[in-house]
Order: sequence, then C-alpha cells, then structure tokens
Amino acid sequence: AATVTALPGDEIDAANGAQVLVKTLASGASADFDAAGDLTIDSDTASLTDLRVDFGSANATLTLTDTLGTAANAATDLTLVGSGTVTVAGTAAESLQDIDASGASGAVTMMTANAPTALTSYDGSSGIDTLTIDGVDTSATITLNGGNDDFVSNHAAGTVVVNGGAGTDSYDFAGAG
Repeated sequence: AATVTALPGDEIDAANGAQVLVKTLASGASADFDAAGDLTIDSDTASLTDLRVDFGSANATLTLTDTLGTAANAATDLTLVGSGTVTVAGTAAESLQDIDASGASGAVTMMTANAPTALTSYDGSSGIDTLTIDGVDTSATITLNGGNDDFVSNHAAGTVVVNGGAGTDSYDFAGAG
C-alpha cells in the first residue's frame, strides 16, 4: 500500500490494484483519483470527505476501508465517472451519504454487505444500478436514471423518494414493514 502524507489537490493516477492510505491533505476536503482498475482507499484524516474516482473504461472494484491505517475513514461523498462496470465495497462504504454515479455509463453496484446506513442522496448511472441501503439520514432521494435497476431498502424509518428513470426497475422495501 502507498501511504500519502500530503495528498495533492490534483488528480492522482492509480494503477490497477493500488492501495492508497491518505494521512493528510495538502488542501481542501476532496481527492480525485484516475483509476486504471481496482482501487482501495483508506482515509486516515477526518478532513477528506469527498472522493471522485474516474475508472475510464475499466471494469473494477472500489474498496473503501479503514484497515490500512489507524483512524476511521471519513469519506461521506463519492462521485463515480467512467464507462466500465464498477462495484463499491468495503467496510467504509457504510459511511457514504451522497453518491453521484451520474457520470458513469456502465453498471454500478453497491455491495449489500456494506450498504450505506445514513444515505441522503444517490444519483445513478445511465447503466444498470444495483443499490442496497441499510438506512437513511431522516430522508433520502434515490434517482436511478437509465438501465434496468435494482433497489433494495432495508431501513424501517425515514423517508425514501425513488425516481426510477428509464428501463424496467425492481424495488424491494424489505425494512418498510
């Protein structure tokens, strides 16, 4: 794993399989990654809240974790860009609150094992979105956009507004009863 002691403000190129531990930021609260494939990110700084990852045409897994360093991953906002298929996994994915995949044209999957627990917004890709949430922060707006999407809500409180968009979508409100 590469440890970055002062992550610069410009885009970081990451090779397939890269593991990045961010200790501090040079400035701001966001980090841009240009990933050539699978990427693992662990933020050991509370100031890194916004992640933007461009996967290009790669089919890849983005793993958000807090196991490379010593502090909890503070990232709450995630923007995904690219035309490949992207799977978001890892224990820190549970902390995501705002996910913007509208810049992605491939399929986007949020792993159910680490589903967001306090989601406020999801803006889906133009491809197939597979999204499971375990909770919302009072209310959430889910916009699935294009594709034959699959949405599962395991929460029992709060308000979820789901905009299906184009395609034939599947909804499961497992926690609603």
